[in-house]
Amino acid sequence: MSNIEALAARITRLANDEALLRRREQATRQAAIDPILRDLGWDTSNLEEVDSEYDIRSEGKADYSLRHRGDDLVLIEAKKAGESLDAHQDQLLRYAYGVRINLAVLTNGLNWWLYLPRANADWEQRRFLSVAFGKNEPDSAHAAADLWRFLSREKVVSGEALKEAEAEFNKLERKRRLTGALPTAWNQLLTEPDELLVEILQAKTADIVGSQPDEVDKEAVSDFLLGRLRQEPATPPPPANQQPRRRRNRRAETAPRSREAAVAAPDVRAPERPTGVLPPDADFTGRRPAAFWLDGARHEAANWRAVLSGVCELLVAEAGLRRFAEAVTPLGGRKRPYFNRDRDVLRMAVPIAGGDFFIEGNFSANDQVRHAASVLIAVRGPQGADSFGIEPTE
Repeated sequence: MSNIEALAARITRLANDEALLRRREQATRQAAIDPILRDLGWDTSNLEEVDSEYDIRSEGKADYSLRHRGDDLVLIEAKKAGESLDAHQDQLLRYAYGVRINLAVLTNGLNWWLYLPRANADWEQRRFLSVAFGKNEPDSAHAAADLWRFLSREKVVSGEALKEAEAEFNKLERKRRLTGALPTAWNQLLTEPDELLVEILQAKTADIVGSQPDEVDKEAVSDFLLGRLRQEPATPPPPANQQPRRRRNRRAETAPRSREAAVAAPDVRAPERPTGVLPPDADFTGRRPAAFWLDGARHEAANWRAVLSGVCELLVAEAGLRRFAEAVTPLGGRKRPYFNRDRDVLRMAVPIAGGDFFIEGNFSANDQVRHAASVLIAVRGPQGADSFGIEPTE
């Protein structure tokens, strides 16, 4: 039996070990994590390879450091089987970032979350892979292959694991950027009919009247589409049971905004926030977002950075990049900007508008939400954030 086959067999046993869920952290390490590390080729009895209770200077101790020739290559934080990992990733990433370790793992023996601690992304998005053992999870061979690819001793020591982790992260980041650009692409279609869309309508019109497509005036088709599409809202309308009403926001009325934004600000009439949707001045510490709400429409958000970037994308589509940039560029801290066309002036530049503009991503949950509200006010005017709210996860 090969090493990877032995690892797959162990994963199968652990997935069916109901007693494991009743064990404490130390027992989880002995019954699950240590054996898996050994299957991956690490000698857990050799401090030159596996350093237990790794000292993070004045920060504390991590549970494992996987080492080679004195270099710490992978940091692992362990929790008891069945314990939720969400609340512990910030600690792990702070540890790993502080000692400049490029690969980090958070695990409870049954779930293994793999991170690039020094990637240019927020905490949640530095996770590039999740591997889970369980009866309802993918088969053990796939789980074993994933762990082997990124954590086996031979791949970690050779540097191949880090290269593959970076490639995996870049693939996910590209997918996130493409998904984030969808609102902008859709709103561009609403304001500038695409040539292909014009040709499709030309052909359909000609088919109905029994003529050739080139007999249908293309300019007439374009004018028709432009008038028709402009009638369509960029975001879904509020549900019928939510009646819009004017709301006052005293904090918003005192917020600074550009003269151009004040002149061009639309008359924003804010729908009621649905039940369970919190205002932007609520405390979101230790919580995760499910979605943000704006103008009665729900927009899913996988993390707090997606709240700020999502609001910015919607405003770019609504106001245009030029007016958006003029309104938000003056916003920032006392010593650094938060919004800029130059990514190099930001600590953690997050691209929006297809990469033509950048926003700061290195914020806490509360700051992400507050800055989203400030951006709404800067672009729309004093009541711009009245309809904005956060739907946290349960």
